[in-house]
Amino acid sequence: TGGMWKWGCSGVGTGAPTAANACSSPFATQTLTLTATPSSIAVGGTSSISASSTSNLPPTVTLDTTADCTLSTPAGSTTVTATVTGVNATGSCTVRASSTVSADGCVSCYQAATPAMQAITITKADQTITFGVAPTTVVVDGTGTVSATASSNLTVTFGTAPNLICEVSGSGTVTGRKAGTCTVTGDQAGNGNFND
Repeated sequence: TGGMWKWGCSGVGTGAPTAANACSSPFATQTLTLTATPSSIAVGGTSSISASSTSNLPPTVTLDTTADCTLSTPAGSTTVTATVTGVNATGSCTVRASSTVSADGCVSCYQAATPAMQAITITKADQTITFGVAPTTVVVDGTGTVSATASSNLTVTFGTAPNLICEVSGSGTVTGRKAGTCTVTGDQAGNGNFND
C-alpha cells in the first residue's frame, strides 16, 4: 500500500492497489499526427515524413511494406522526421506512426494511441536522354559513332531521319549513304517504372 503503482487497466493510483483505485486515475491519452509531403511521388522521388504526439513522446515511424518504397532512419526527440523514397510504381506504400511507452517510471505515463497512417502513391517517373559527343560529318560509306544514355539507365534505341541520307545501327554506328544532312534520334520506350 501507499506510493504510486501501475495497473493492467492502463491506470495509475495511490493507496491500496485495487482495480477501482487504478481505473479512477487512468493514464492520460495521447493523439498522434503524421504527415507526408508530398503524398504522391514518382519512382526515385522522395516524401518528407513528420510524426508527433500530444504527449511529446517521440512516435515510432515504420513502413507497413518495403516492396515499393524505402524509409530512411527516423530521427528526432519529440517530432520524428524521415524520408520515404519511391522504388516501384505499383500503387502505394503506407507509413505508420505508433505511440512510444514512457520510460520515466510513470511520472508521465500515457495510454497507447491509435496508430496514424499515411498512404503514399508511387507513380512512374519521367526520363531524359543525353547524347554524347557525335561526329558532325560522315563521308558517304564512311562511319561515325554516337552514344546516348537515359536517366532511367534503360537502353536507348537509335534512329535517323531521313534514313536515305544515313543509317544507324543499334550500337550507335552511323553510316553515310548519300550527301546531305540527317539527324540521329534516340528513344526510350519506358517500362513499369518509367514513362517513355
